[in-house]
Amino acid sequence: MVQPTLHPSPRREKTSITASIEESSGSDTDNTPKPDSVGVKKTALAKLNQSWIFEIAGFLIAFLCLAATVALLQAYDNEVVPSWPVTPNFVLSLLANVGFTGTLLGVHAAVQQLKWILYSQSARPMTGFSWFQKARAGGISAAYLFYMAGAQ
Repeated sequence: MVQPTLHPSPRREKTSITASIEESSGSDTDNTPKPDSVGVKKTALAKLNQSWIFEIAGFLIAFLCLAATVALLQAYDNEVVPSWPVTPNFVLSLLANVGFTGTLLGVHAAVQQLKWILYSQSARPMTGFSWFQKARAGGISAAYLFYMAGAQ
């Protein structure tokens, strides 16, 4: 059986267009990777993402929204409704939704961390993953999940 011979591909000559593209992109013949600012930003963001800073910030935002809600309700208790461009109900609803979203950051991370801890310690059936999905839906399922995690 005859082995096919491999021929190197013919070299392309550099035209003025390809030479200007290579010069503008900064490519040269040494092929060493060059640090760029995008890689640095991704690394810094990855380091932040590995910490608990976003979850702490979410709980802090939720606490501030709760404090603002209490302050607003105390300030206008038994008072005439102010003539704002928006109603106080809208402001209260906005504060409640922003606070709820802030708590979701921390709760989501806690549930994911619990899942990691439970499944990294010992072999468990994969059907338990459904409880983690159900825990996202509501408080009763989340309470049952934490109860079952503590019981095992």
